[in-house]
Amino acid sequence: MTEQVHGVNVSEHTSLTITNSLIENNRTGLENGGTLRIENTSFTENTSAFVNYGSADVSNSDFTNNGVFDSSSGAGTAAVDNRRALNFSNVDIRDNGVYGLTSREGIVSYIGGQISNNGNMGIWLQSGSFTGEALIISDNGSYGVYVGGRPDPVDGFTLTRSAILRNNSAGFRIDKSAATLQNVTISGNVGSSDGGGGVWIAGGGVTILDSTIAENSGSGVWGRSSGTSLDVERSVIALNAGTNCYLGGGIVMNFSAPDTYTCDDSLTAADLGLGPLSEIGGTWVYPLLEGSPLIDASATVAECPSEDQRGAGRPVGATCDIGAYEFGLALTSATPVTDGTPTAVLETIFTPTPVPLDLTFTLNAFCRKGPSVRYNDVTTFTSGDQTQVVGQSDVEPRWWLVRSLKGDENCWVSEVVVSVTDAWESLPAIPVDLPLPDAPVYFNDAATCNNTNRDVKLSWDNTVSGATGYRIYRDGVLIATVGANVAIYVDTVAYGKTFSYELEAINANGASERLGITSLGC
Repeated sequence: MTEQVHGVNVSEHTSLTITNSLIENNRTGLENGGTLRIENTSFTENTSAFVNYGSADVSNSDFTNNGVFDSSSGAGTAAVDNRRALNFSNVDIRDNGVYGLTSREGIVSYIGGQISNNGNMGIWLQSGSFTGEALIISDNGSYGVYVGGRPDPVDGFTLTRSAILRNNSAGFRIDKSAATLQNVTISGNVGSSDGGGGVWIAGGGVTILDSTIAENSGSGVWGRSSGTSLDVERSVIALNAGTNCYLGGGIVMNFSAPDTYTCDDSLTAADLGLGPLSEIGGTWVYPLLEGSPLIDASATVAECPSEDQRGAGRPVGATCDIGAYEFGLALTSATPVTDGTPTAVLETIFTPTPVPLDLTFTLNAFCRKGPSVRYNDVTTFTSGDQTQVVGQSDVEPRWWLVRSLKGDENCWVSEVVVSVTDAWESLPAIPVDLPLPDAPVYFNDAATCNNTNRDVKLSWDNTVSGATGYRIYRDGVLIATVGANVAIYVDTVAYGKTFSYELEAINANGASERLGITSLGC
């Protein structure tokens, strides 16, 4: 199917393939009771985009601006509502009005994609099972992931090589069953007096392996229900604004040695040798700095996973590092070697049309509007994806202009995340005329202290030409986005801690260079 689709119902015992389509402005965009395959398709402006009662395989597609909240009943619709068997590959669920993905029963497998900026929860597993890999679950209005919340049984939740960031309640909450998080970074999520923060254990049990839980506004891990459990191995739980581990009320805990870097409220980023939260290899991680005590600190190499959160192999040294990031990997593409012989200059008689070259992704990656990490991302690729490169940046370091898997729009990827085996020199240099805002002229702070906390008043020059707003980071984690007319932001933080702040101007294309300041404790 290549035309716009306005409402599809796939009945039981029916098979259907949908490709290169747009499904929009329906009460239910697509209801599946049979066997369904969807490729390169967009769902938008539907009350409920996709309800699956059958078996569905969905790849290289997106769900945006779907869902409706009924204020009179307090109920809302999900962009994706699963009831049986669902396989997602390289699928984005973004900017929907209420829930991103709900699964009421059955089995979900979700590999590659972003679940972000949805009005309520990003993923809600009410019943059945969920397995996810290479996901970014961020900036949702409530929980990033919620397991439970309904009387039906849950068969288990597993998430690997993923990031859970800046959700407006707990990054991960579980009420029942068991969950495993491995090679996962959880950061910037919001806590409350009832729980929240990084991981909220209200029931069931959680196993955390080779993960980093840091800089959440509440506790790193919060739990106090009798009969619940927490097992932690080779992981970092530190630098959270509240107590790193608030555990009580009969919770069963098991922290495998060495547990030096788990739940110690006195540790600083310098103690741990952690760099700021950074976008590397298509995901977000806390990179280890040279000399970090987390390097080669795991107990036995036999227990190490074969890769880190980025998909890079581990261990590098005698045993694997603690946390979601393995230090010491050279994640760069090979540089063409020349013998230094001058190349003769030939008169150009005929210039052929460049032939697109094949490209393979060696890491998960963002694809951006322009050739720099300052540009906004357009889509994502997963390690192993293949596409074609049609041009290269006209400045170093090299970026490739590639074809998106989700349509005809081209976007830019860094050379460090791909492998190009053909004669890349023949590709044309593509200039980019997408202006980014300048950095503000100044960025200042002042603090008002009392016995329990301090208010850090940040102020800046808000007259940057073309800026549509400003983003504020604390210790590398985004804490606020404000409009173009705002020039002051007050951040309430702990009384005696030192924090670093950064500011960048933003527009529709991306962001400026960041300005930084350090605010000392009282």
